[in-house]
Amino acid sequence: LSLGIPYNCSDWVMFNVGQTGFYRVAYTGSAWHCLGESAKSSEEISGVDLAGLVDDADALSTVGQVSVASLTKLLDALPHRVEDGLPEWSIASRVTQKLLSLLEEADGAGESTLECTEGFKMWATNIFKAPLERVGKGPAKGEPEVVSMLRPLLIETLSRFGDLEMSLDALTLVLQYANGSEPIDPSLRYPYFTLAARSGESGYDKLEQIYLDAEDPQEKSRVLRALAQAQDPALINRTLSFAV
Repeated sequence: LSLGIPYNCSDWVMFNVGQTGFYRVAYTGSAWHCLGESAKSSEEISGVDLAGLVDDADALSTVGQVSVASLTKLLDALPHRVEDGLPEWSIASRVTQKLLSLLEEADGAGESTLECTEGFKMWATNIFKAPLERVGKGPAKGEPEVVSMLRPLLIETLSRFGDLEMSLDALTLVLQYANGSEPIDPSLRYPYFTLAARSGESGYDKLEQIYLDAEDPQEKSRVLRALAQAQDPALINRTLSFAV
């Protein structure tokens, strides 16, 4: 179905409100731009609808019906929203990590591609840091359940983009946790363990110590999954040997 509707940002139209229909909606370039601007307000476009827009733009850009610029315009709206929900950030996490994987696969094409990849990581980091600053890096008493679920998602996503500040925070926490001086909430252990594993040998060594000291099978599983996220080839070989 194709509809020709005059479009301007002061009088925009959105289809499949509430995301109750099982279909994709492809807007024109100017319409995507207007929706991206409006999505900066939680009152204009709900979290569920923004998640649907991002999901549609991602699927349609994959088959060449929508530009990636339209997709990133929607993602750019996320840090401006005053209300953070799980649907939109879950979709954003999946989509940004997918885009990063595509860039990393093309890194062998030349120096310009590497620069593009690093630029993308910085852009994505800024997007996901904004909501983390709002919800905080650690749990608070009486906080809404959605916040408790959103925080580990944000930290885990940031670990994929190699944010230095988050890596240093995670390394400090894991060192304190391994020494028994500072607890880490169970919901946050895997994302912080992952950051520590990606940070290098020091974090990796402490995770090995935590694994050997742990008696809880879930704790051992968390550490093993985190160790598998190490980026250094030497640490990857250690993980393979450790697993065997």
